[in-house]
Amino acid sequence: ITPMIGATVGRTDGIAPGLEFTLGYAGFELYSESEYLFDFTSSDYNFFYSWTDLTYSPLDWLWFGVSGQRTRLFETDVEIDRGLILGAAYRNFEITGYFYNPFTDEVFFMLALSTAI
Repeated sequence: ITPMIGATVGRTDGIAPGLEFTLGYAGFELYSESEYLFDFTSSDYNFFYSWTDLTYSPLDWLWFGVSGQRTRLFETDVEIDRGLILGAAYRNFEITGYFYNPFTDEVFFMLALSTAI
């Protein structure tokens, strides 16, 4: 469990406290990250954000699962995105693909690349 704090500047000025946790057992992993944005200008712009993944890893370097997030995407009515995850690792590198909102008009794909140094 990791507490977090962030700041936003620009079109939105505010502070965003949050919490992140990971729970794993027998190849399964539950990861969740949540934040609440307190806008300094108006409480009308305050916003709750959450991202949760449930994955299974049959091999040390491969994982797949489901994902859900509540966010505010530009020019879309969707508030809760649901999707699939597929990821792989090689040495210190990881690549994970997220496919959200399949079979809807609000479909999108996200790719995450990461490394541990």
